[in-house]
Amino acid sequence: MHITLFKSLKSININDDLATAVVEELGKYVASEIKEATTGLEAQNKALESKLDGMKTQLTILSFMLGIVSLAALFGPVIAKLTK
Repeated sequence: MHITLFKSLKSININDDLATAVVEELGKYVASEIKEATTGLEAQNKALESKLDGMKTQLTILSFMLGIVSLAALFGPVIAKLTK
């Protein structure tokens, strides 16, 4: 991209120093935009990771409760017969 832009600028009679400066400034601008976008994505990723951790905790609690209910359903009749 840099070489194509430089050649395009040269084709419309812009001197080497000015063409080089334009290409460098465009490169800096693109790099800063990429950095800004990346920073925003990192923040979004952290928020999603936090939500995912919360969901994992909820799933763990739900699994534990389901296990207790299953054990109660399985051993409830046995315990009822033993206590009679």
